[in-house]
Amino acid sequence: MLRSRKSPIVSGLITLFALSVSALPSADAQSGWFIRGDANSDGVLSIADVLAVSQFILFGAAAPQCPDSADVNDDGALNIADPLFLISYLFGPGTSFSIPAPNPDPGPDPTTDNIVCSGPLGSEPSGSELPHVFFFFSEDPDSGNEDFAIAPGSDFVSIPIRMTAESPFGVEGLAISLSFDPAIVAEAVIDFSEGVPDQHNADLQISHVSEFLPGRVYGYIVMELVSPFSEPEFPVGENQLLGHLILRLHDNVAPNTSFEINFSTLPPQPGTPPIRNEIVKGGGVGVLYPYTYPMTVNVRPEGDIFIRGDMNRDGVVNSIDGFQLVSYMFTGFNLTPPCLDAADVDDSGSIDLADAIVLLNTVFNSNSSFRPATPYPYQGVDATDDSINCLE
Repeated sequence: MLRSRKSPIVSGLITLFALSVSALPSADAQSGWFIRGDANSDGVLSIADVLAVSQFILFGAAAPQCPDSADVNDDGALNIADPLFLISYLFGPGTSFSIPAPNPDPGPDPTTDNIVCSGPLGSEPSGSELPHVFFFFSEDPDSGNEDFAIAPGSDFVSIPIRMTAESPFGVEGLAISLSFDPAIVAEAVIDFSEGVPDQHNADLQISHVSEFLPGRVYGYIVMELVSPFSEPEFPVGENQLLGHLILRLHDNVAPNTSFEINFSTLPPQPGTPPIRNEIVKGGGVGVLYPYTYPMTVNVRPEGDIFIRGDMNRDGVVNSIDGFQLVSYMFTGFNLTPPCLDAADVDDSGSIDLADAIVLLNTVFNSNSSFRPATPYPYQGVDATDDSINCLE
């Protein structure tokens, strides 16, 4: 069974929190209203506030509009305990951590200390949905990856989660929240073990299955939480792989149907704020809420599903598949692959030398413009009507 993933760094930080609490002498009463933990004053606690509190307390960045919001544990001191407390609250569902008042509603500080809030209460988030920043599942977000397919009761299948951000900034953190029909999807989790954040050594890569709402999973990436601070952000561009949604369907799902996977805000639950799809930059001050594109997943019989070029149907396209295709073509066609459609690499409706050229270039030349037709590199069904199909 899939389980929520919590990185060793998070576990260590939560332990460190217990050793880091200290208090300062009392002073004048606070003035001004605020939400505790809402360091960027956008009205809600999120991954952006983790970065804003960490940048301020640990890295000497500019103070929040309301410094009292950064005193997350309300001990009258601004120190490492505060970002650790907020991390435990946001990233550790099921823990006993809760944010002291005022939270979740704004109000004055109920305790007397020397950390003062000034200025008006923060308003709406600083970010907005931008057409040039979006989350999606396929190479072509407008298509919804319509040829992607899963068989009822099959093994776990990985669906890529991608991002495009055509802006001159790097990403310091992000949050992803997904929804689907729990009557169709038996198990699911977000996996960040592959992708651009992982390649750039993100300190925190964590995912959870909602404890309260069926059919909801979410995850966070934070690039820098502990030293050495070597890569505070990862670069942006087109079709950046963030990670994968790994799922399995119930055995009794009817074939030849379909369902959607959506990026959607997880409503606030007991002890946790809402979780939105967002990208964070500028030390938690800049928050972008990307356009999102749902994915349509087809439910098809096992025999209809394949990966173009995967001759032996082991789930990957590699040199073994290239050897098997050449052997099949030049040994009298007596080594028939389990799925002929996989051998029609260019989806021309026939199996010929062009298929071998495309497949061998794909396997041995990563910079080649030759690539198999869809479905590739993820499993799906043939989008064209021809006489070649799978035998199984």
